[in-house]
Amino acid sequence: MRLHRARCQRCPWKNRPQPEGPRKLRAGIHRTDRYSSFPGAAIGVSNSETLESKNYAIMSGRNGYNLAEEVDSRYARCEIWHFPTMEHSRNHVLSYEMGNPRANRRCQVTGIHGEPALFVANFLPLEQQPDQAVYEYRVEFDPPVESRTIRYQLLDQCHIQEDFGSAFVFNGTAVYVASSTELEGMYIARHPNTNEEINIRLHSLTRLSQNHPQAIICYSIVMKSCMDMIGLKRVGKSHHDDQEKIELKECHIELWPGFEIAIKQCENRLMLCIENRFRVIRTQSVWDIMSYEYERMRQNPKRFHVKMDEMLVGATVCTRYNNKMYRVTSINYEMSPASTFTLLDGSVTTLKEYFENNYNLTVTQLEQPVIICEWKTKQVDCLPCVVYLLPELCFPTGLTDAMRQNFRFMKEFSHHTVMSPEKRRRRTENLLRRIRNNDECRILLLKWGIELTERLVSFHSWELEPEKLIGIHPQGYFGKRADMGRVMHYNGCFRGMHLENWVVVFCNTAMAQDMACQFIEAVKDFGKSMRIAVNHPLLQTCNDTTTSSYHSAVVEAMERMPTLRGRQERGHNRNFISIVRKIVLQMNCKMGGAPWKMNIPVKNAIFIGCYHYCDPMLHGRTDACVSTTDQDYTKFYCQTRSHENSNEPGANLEALRQYFVNNDRTLPEKIFLYCDGVDEEQFSSIKEQGVSLVQQACREAITSSGLKPACHRMKLAIIIVTKNINVRIFKCGADYTFTNPSPGTVVNSTITRPEKNEFYLVPSHVGLGTAKPVCYTVIYDDTGLSPDDHHRLAFKLCHLYYNWQGTVRVPALCQYAFKLASMMSQSVHGEVNKELRGKLFFL
Repeated sequence: MRLHRARCQRCPWKNRPQPEGPRKLRAGIHRTDRYSSFPGAAIGVSNSETLESKNYAIMSGRNGYNLAEEVDSRYARCEIWHFPTMEHSRNHVLSYEMGNPRANRRCQVTGIHGEPALFVANFLPLEQQPDQAVYEYRVEFDPPVESRTIRYQLLDQCHIQEDFGSAFVFNGTAVYVASSTELEGMYIARHPNTNEEINIRLHSLTRLSQNHPQAIICYSIVMKSCMDMIGLKRVGKSHHDDQEKIELKECHIELWPGFEIAIKQCENRLMLCIENRFRVIRTQSVWDIMSYEYERMRQNPKRFHVKMDEMLVGATVCTRYNNKMYRVTSINYEMSPASTFTLLDGSVTTLKEYFENNYNLTVTQLEQPVIICEWKTKQVDCLPCVVYLLPELCFPTGLTDAMRQNFRFMKEFSHHTVMSPEKRRRRTENLLRRIRNNDECRILLLKWGIELTERLVSFHSWELEPEKLIGIHPQGYFGKRADMGRVMHYNGCFRGMHLENWVVVFCNTAMAQDMACQFIEAVKDFGKSMRIAVNHPLLQTCNDTTTSSYHSAVVEAMERMPTLRGRQERGHNRNFISIVRKIVLQMNCKMGGAPWKMNIPVKNAIFIGCYHYCDPMLHGRTDACVSTTDQDYTKFYCQTRSHENSNEPGANLEALRQYFVNNDRTLPEKIFLYCDGVDEEQFSSIKEQGVSLVQQACREAITSSGLKPACHRMKLAIIIVTKNINVRIFKCGADYTFTNPSPGTVVNSTITRPEKNEFYLVPSHVGLGTAKPVCYTVIYDDTGLSPDDHHRLAFKLCHLYYNWQGTVRVPALCQYAFKLASMMSQSVHGEVNKELRGKLFFL
């Protein structure tokens, strides 16, 4: 059903005289393929067209979801209302209800394959009071005030606090209240530092229901205000407790424990996601480091500038006066605190005066340079934002290379930061206890109609069965806890390559020669157990252990060897056999071999892993694609492409021609495209552009192969793989004890989002710390596979990464693409050589 414009005869209600008040125009079930956002758009209508009046809104029942994104739901319940003026619209709660896109095509919660179990996630269900609305006001300051702290002080000064009560939240540009009292108007306040008169105007925007997407953002801001009330400090997106900081004096470091929280719309209700975080703050300021390095470089400006570029450019610094994080772009040694710049109001001020007026800070080092931080805005055709920072007021974050090489320091560092599931549970429960016991938090949550439940959400899900790997014997074998290293050498190699021409490079010393002989014998023994023929290598010596000597030796032997490993051990190494095993497998894979294969029931298909990598040299994006080219899914084809548009996963699908050559001049029936390194904001654009690009590549491949397009159609599935998420899943014991889930744990209910077809998968065993699930979002699928098939397929693909004797977090093709994109972007800055595209040369 399609919504037509006013002249359409099928919609006579649009030509009738309009009453003065709001009225319902139409209600019912509308078939929908795409959704648009209010105002001025028809939501829940196929091929929605812009309505002639902007005073239209979508009204519905209990649950509201973000309709600005495309979903796969086929039907939605909606009511279309018309408001003569926006004053009428403010008296109606803006909400909407959407059908679950997975309701008709999701398998049962217990799953078909695997064992059911009880799990707990780091989500806390929220109880909401009915008939509670949220009101939004836009705040304008004249003249503009840049400091968020000063803005908040101005609002508090002009007695708006008494009108709002405690049920208001200010995010820097807007005020959200839970009271229906009209607050629109002009207010006058005085700047707390300069005593300048500031005019503050509040503009009423809209009234939102509890489950409206904007209201959910308001609730997240409320919860972050509760974090402020209990004494936590905001640093970036997370809150940290500086009172419980851990000092590592050896490296001048402080560890600030904290949390990152967000309220999300899950399957049935709103939930609070709580993730533990640690912030590494250096106790030395950037100016202290500069002063030390300047003396260390014997006051040589040229060497000092080079050293500072190596240490600071690209690093992240923290400014404690506003607890924000900035990435350093460059250092300007010609600027100083006395340098001037123009404010938004057109006035000119110095950096020293700016920090004194806005943050009440005194700058003491007047000869220090200025740190410049730039980043691109999301708006098109806008200049990059530039921020000037003073080294005296900045503190580096993170660990340096020297710290990572310090074994004692890293052991102590991991002792504090690597947390078991039980430790995470205790810290989370302690946070919730602090919020519940705080009177201000209780009053604030009560006025916003929110109540925290007692326990984290628990649910039943299932663990997939262990996957069987096939080596030289067809009966296959299983790896305990998805670890194949201990049993792999007993079962041989699925496809071993004859190691004929290879070189071992070592230093010309007695100890190095002895180690080289031991290494060669171990390689031959392990190759024999893996059914890999190994010839005696060419021995290449170098004079010493310097990089230049090894480089000269490599250049001499490069034409005769497919791969190279140079390593020198001092004394006995207990991991010698493990090192030899990994080197042999890596050489075998680089030459086209495969240590094992998986029994994947999907036939006549091609699997593609795509990774979007940001290339700092080309100032754009590099797409790397790795695809399978055989029916065993153990041969791969690699390619890269650099471009500005990062939403083109189908632009590198030349592998279809390689598949056509390797499979008796036939094309695949199904294409599975797994995309990694993609932001959530790009999902809709990838669906729009990616599907059309892949389908265009399929049509070109069919035409070039001489097949008839009407007789051959390739089905497509596009799955987005997201690793960096805040979701944590724990297996719950009988006495409410948390442990890490087993490999193959799948969750596709309770904590998933209703507007997306997604599931979480834990593919690997984690012995130290907490397991991190990976989110899979199916944005397009016409292959006919059930969700249960997608779960098993993703788990199987995590076993095919040959550079690790176990499972990896993402499908192996995505991991291959990541390795390829990293190498080509950081070192080559170009595309893959055509002669190497059929080999995993980048391992």
